[in-house]
Amino acid sequence: MKTLAQLEQDAQDLANQIKALKEAEAHEPWEPKNGEFLCGNLSRITRVRTQRNKQGRLFQTQEAAEQAASFFTFYQRLYQLALECNAKHEATRPYYIGFDGTVWLPSIASVGYTCPARLATSHAAAREACNIMNRDQWIMPTM
Repeated sequence: MKTLAQLEQDAQDLANQIKALKEAEAHEPWEPKNGEFLCGNLSRITRVRTQRNKQGRLFQTQEAAEQAASFFTFYQRLYQLALECNAKHEATRPYYIGFDGTVWLPSIASVGYTCPARLATSHAAAREACNIMNRDQWIMPTM
């Protein structure tokens, strides 16, 4: 028969193992496995098999897909806008399209701004994109 001290040590060991397992599970990002999931795009959310996950936008529930839709739509629109503006201006150096909390501004560094991506290939392209985003009152999405 075990002593009280041994039982307390066993209980502490089990508590440590449980804590380690919970931490390991909490840090493991969800990845689609076999089965059916929801795929969100700009126009609709549809059910797909995991083999079709080329865009990397699969969600376990309709609610999660709808919540992420505005986030992905924003970045898809931003990327398309950058492509259009870059095509009109000679490439000089990469620029961020930054948000200072009030307006969108071109920036060569991400310091002091929320910069979703460094997509512009010149100051002129970044300035044109920022002007359009300010005119149309683009809002930075959150998840």
